[in-house]
Amino acid sequence: MPAAATPNPPRSLIDAKEFARRLSVSERFIYKMVAKGALPKPVKIGAATRWSTKVIDEWVNAGCPTKTSSE
Repeated sequence: MPAAATPNPPRSLIDAKEFARRLSVSERFIYKMVAKGALPKPVKIGAATRWSTKVIDEWVNAGCPTKTSSE
């Protein structure tokens, strides 16, 4: 018998809506901060924009550094 699929498997890439939800901000804020270089760079897949959950988790664990704070 095949193994039962998990109802919500962990995703390794998330969209702006999920990223915004995780940070408790708006999607618009996410894109503004990406343009400023204050958030991890997204991965482009065709027209889709996604972020690696691993990169986001590492960024959050590091205290959400901006480009200017690490210079």
